[in-house]
Amino acid sequence: MSDDVKAMQGQQENLGALKRDVEALVVLQRERYLEAARSAGVAPSAKGPVVAPQPRTVQYPRPQPPAADGAAPTTSPAAPATSAAPAGR
Repeated sequence: MSDDVKAMQGQQENLGALKRDVEALVVLQRERYLEAARSAGVAPSAKGPVVAPQPRTVQYPRPQPPAADGAAPTTSPAAPATSAAPAGR
């Protein structure tokens, strides 16, 4: 029975060390996040970053980017039309 108690105490000590390691990692990650936010010019708050994602609007048909030469964009045909009669008849 004493061996079992000693084994449980050893496991508890290992859990304490693991808890300290995880807490240290959390602190490091928080510092890295704040440093990156400051360098990006974003002021994070206690609840998270100030910047909220903008909603995306869906538009169909999808607009084409402007042509490089300033001309109006062209649309590509969906599929070439074929006027051939069915073979074998």
